[in-house]
Amino acid sequence: MVRAQIVLDESTAEQLRIASKHGQGSMSEIVRQALAFYFQQRKPDTAWIGSLVPAKHASHALADIRASVAKARKREVRR
Repeated sequence: MVRAQIVLDESTAEQLRIASKHGQGSMSEIVRQALAFYFQQRKPDTAWIGSLVPAKHASHALADIRASVAKARKREVRR
């Protein structure tokens, strides 16, 4: 297991304390379950993949990749 530290606003911390006191597990267990549920329900954003245009030269530089994705998203919005 990996130890992680989080900072919560007071209202969220109080809700977590109440859930823990009502027998739903420790605060850590509640956060672990919530994160697991979030990642199980989340669908990856792959809509932009079809908008990319193949090029003769592919750059692996992060700035070039971001520029290519931004350009593809602009084209997608115009459609």
